[in-house]
Amino acid sequence: MFTRTIFFISLIVGVLHSAEYAVVVKVDSPVNKISPNELRNFYLRRQNFIDNQKVIPINTLANNEGRLEFEQRVLKMQRSKLNKFWIKQHFKGITPPSTVASFKAALLFVNNVEGAIAYIPINMVDQTVKVIYEY
Repeated sequence: MFTRTIFFISLIVGVLHSAEYAVVVKVDSPVNKISPNELRNFYLRRQNFIDNQKVIPINTLANNEGRLEFEQRVLKMQRSKLNKFWIKQHFKGITPPSTVASFKAALLFVNNVEGAIAYIPINMVDQTVKVIYEY
């Protein structure tokens, strides 16, 4: 009985924690998978290339719920800490990732700019992009 209860609890927790967002690249990109650490490094501009391909990370607008989720779950940073980080980087000549107005714009950017990488809701993934990370 106890084993069944644990099984059902873990099953429910798994369903509740299923991925809501996908990090995507163009479907013909040589990149197939990315670690959370690599992803953080690209978005914090600590790393710029993967397999000799320049990576162009794209953010959505600051008030976008998906961006807030990305900052908290992937970058592991609250907005205030992230703002302080970018102020310091500014004085080093390092700028934050470019911003687009919507997830649809992010999807279009990924499809039209070589090396672009973006996060979108998992239900927006289509045949034009490849999922390399989910959260």
